[in-house]
Amino acid sequence: MKSVNRTVLLGNMGKAPEFRTLPSGDRVANFSVCTTEKWKDRSTGELKEHSEWNKVQVREKGTVDYLERYAQTGSKVYVEGTLRTRKVPGTNGGDDRWFTDVDATLVNLLDRARESDSGPSQPESRPTPAPAEKPASRPRAVRSQPTGEDRSPRRNVQQEPNGFETDDALKDKPRF
Repeated sequence: MKSVNRTVLLGNMGKAPEFRTLPSGDRVANFSVCTTEKWKDRSTGELKEHSEWNKVQVREKGTVDYLERYAQTGSKVYVEGTLRTRKVPGTNGGDDRWFTDVDATLVNLLDRARESDSGPSQPESRPTPAPAEKPASRPRAVRSQPTGEDRSPRRNVQQEPNGFETDDALKDKPRF
């Protein structure tokens, strides 16, 4: 039987990512994501809320560079990855400590701000897409009507050598 280890988070970045360089020369980004769920208590009718803090680690070079350029405290962030649990031995004979992190494979900042050369970051401006044009209709070939009672009005239709009929109104239209 197959198994799945997939995590999806949508929340806010707790603080700007911390960057480290490993002995291999690879860079790693670490940050936390706060996810909050809200609900109404059935018995009291009171609005309740619970926040969960998740640690995230990013190893992919392009994503680390992306986070370094654009991530900041409070950014709305979407994260996909896998859960990784690690054990840290206790100090001075203490108990071992266990930590669960998200090893991110995809990070997307949803309210990304671009750095401008003129100073502080400006919200990204996106061009408004032009409305899509309605595609031109193409002439269609019309098959001859089967014999029998046909109550539809007939237009001036001519038979072509290939067995299809064409409408006189379509004669000047290009053929595809």
